[in-house]
Amino acid sequence: MKPETECPYTTNQFNALSEEQREAVQSIAEYLNGDFLVAPVTDEEIGTTFNLLKPCDGAVPSEEIDGDIIRTIRRKFNAIFFVAAEWAERQIKEADRSNSRHRFWTVVDADYEDGTHIAIVDDTGTRCYLHEWHKAWHYHFETLAELADEVIRIKRHVFEQLEGQTPTSDKSIIYVKVEEGLVQDAVNVPSGFKLHVLDYDVEGAQPADLKQSPLDGKPCYESVI
Repeated sequence: MKPETECPYTTNQFNALSEEQREAVQSIAEYLNGDFLVAPVTDEEIGTTFNLLKPCDGAVPSEEIDGDIIRTIRRKFNAIFFVAAEWAERQIKEADRSNSRHRFWTVVDADYEDGTHIAIVDDTGTRCYLHEWHKAWHYHFETLAELADEVIRIKRHVFEQLEGQTPTSDKSIIYVKVEEGLVQDAVNVPSGFKLHVLDYDVEGAQPADLKQSPLDGKPCYESVI
């Protein structure tokens, strides 16, 4: 099927990428096509490879729909989030961390009209390293650099979440976990201690107002008393 809109990605953009950005773009290419781009790369190869992620008038470019739009939306988000999670996993193993046995899994609850929710969890299902939602109609990229930077952002976030997996190492912080209730006050908190209230009642909240919990990575409101 002929594309409804021209793909904006070019070889000039590809050649201008930093080493880290190019690694991100090549990882996406491997996910989408099963192989890396091999030099010399042409505009046609780049356009064909990354066409799914270009700006368009729908949730995904119409020519990319393989009979099931939900499956195509899921593939679109996995091209970013799954790739970023795998990259973070490799980076952790390369750092020879003691807990490098962790495996990351990406869960995509794809939706055509409303927000698609994406979570990155470990293989035990006990910790969430990332939870975001985006409307597929608005989740696209004008340039290869923007595309690469999104993967790098997610990869760094997952790695940093693992780095901060034991937040109680700072003995001056006391965490209060709140679900289905409110903390009215904190009395007799010892001098020199900070009380962090993590409120998990976030239904209807705007993503910009939430933080990733330092305890389990889930979205929450965080306030300091």
